[in-house]
Amino acid sequence: MPTCPSVPRRHGVPHGTRVISVPSRSRPNLRERNHERTRDEIAQHALALFAAHGFDDVTVDEIAASAGISRRTFFRYFDTKDDALLPGDASRLQRLEEALQARPGAEGAFDAVRTAVLELAEDYETSSEEFLQQARLVLATPSVHARSLSHQADWEAVIRTFAAERARHAETSLLPQLLAAGCMAALRAALTTWLHDEGRTDLVALVTAALDGLGDGLRHQG
Repeated sequence: MPTCPSVPRRHGVPHGTRVISVPSRSRPNLRERNHERTRDEIAQHALALFAAHGFDDVTVDEIAASAGISRRTFFRYFDTKDDALLPGDASRLQRLEEALQARPGAEGAFDAVRTAVLELAEDYETSSEEFLQQARLVLATPSVHARSLSHQADWEAVIRTFAAERARHAETSLLPQLLAAGCMAALRAALTTWLHDEGRTDLVALVTAALDGLGDGLRHQG
């Protein structure tokens, strides 16, 4: 893949700037892996019901019955019915944080974020059929769509914090804000194109093209 420009590093952080490190996470233990597996199984039952009957016409009790669990158990894994349609968002946030932390310290902010966002794209493409089903339902359900956008705002905040620390800029300065918002916009645009094409195009290639266009703009900013 072609390389993209790095956000220029600024030596020294402006007085009064609070720079926050993106937290690293330990590998999940057996209990956590079992919890995640059960959560995924419940979400698969929920997705099948949503696809067959529509999101609004499926109840939590019906999801629980399909998964062979109680209503109380459902709420041990999901706060709301909406969350059962977005089961991968929390784990994607964690993987994004881990991917950013894994980038070499000498790598520029944009190159590091670019690589991490491309890993997100690969994750979507790996489960493309399931994600396409989820995406159609999310876009058709305003409450879930709003929650999805809220999750994406969390991803953007993680990128912004990382970019500010890596480039040694204040988090509220232009470049970290532009880099984070731009990378998320590039990902959303590529996902929208991919969704309209029913997943037939290469998602990673679409995200790469979108990020490379953003990189050209950041070169001029630098």
